[in-house]
Amino acid sequence: MINKLNQLGKKKIPFLFIIDFDVKKYYIIPLNQLNRTNNIFYSIDGFSNLAPDIYFKQVNPFLKKKP
Repeated sequence: MINKLNQLGKKKIPFLFIIDFDVKKYYIIPLNQLNRTNNIFYSIDGFSNLAPDIYFKQVNPFLKKKP
């Protein structure tokens, strides 16, 4: 996990990093690989992987949480 984060950071590749509370499960993916097939959408400071006119029309943004 640390190696992948360091590699992406060294190459200055923007990425999404999600980790669980117990630090047992994690997900690392470069932002340019996020698409409709993995159902992860983002919009941060004007950067998004969806066109602004369809973002809220086709996507119901929500987070699922589990204890």
